[in-house]
Amino acid sequence: MSRDIPPQEQNRKWFRSHLLNRELELQELYDLPQGELDLVMAETAEIHSPQIPQHFTREMDLLWNSAEPGITAHIQRNLEHRKIPMRGWGRGVLEMGKVA
Repeated sequence: MSRDIPPQEQNRKWFRSHLLNRELELQELYDLPQGELDLVMAETAEIHSPQIPQHFTREMDLLWNSAEPGITAHIQRNLEHRKIPMRGWGRGVLEMGKVA
């Protein structure tokens, strides 16, 4: 299936496809089967959207601003719930691998 190749693509250019596990000349893109073309397109896709960095920055700011140093009340409650009563041993409570 030969198509008209634009003049800017007449120069020999090579691309190493890791998904196809071979090098191919860019002119070959016009004759690749659809499945192989999909792989090359997925491999070379880039996102050029100004919203992506803005979203990332906003999310990181939210995480940073809501971060609490040390053991928070939520973590402390979880630790309290993990205490295991020792029945029949008369030793009290086993907490985080220690006998109290």
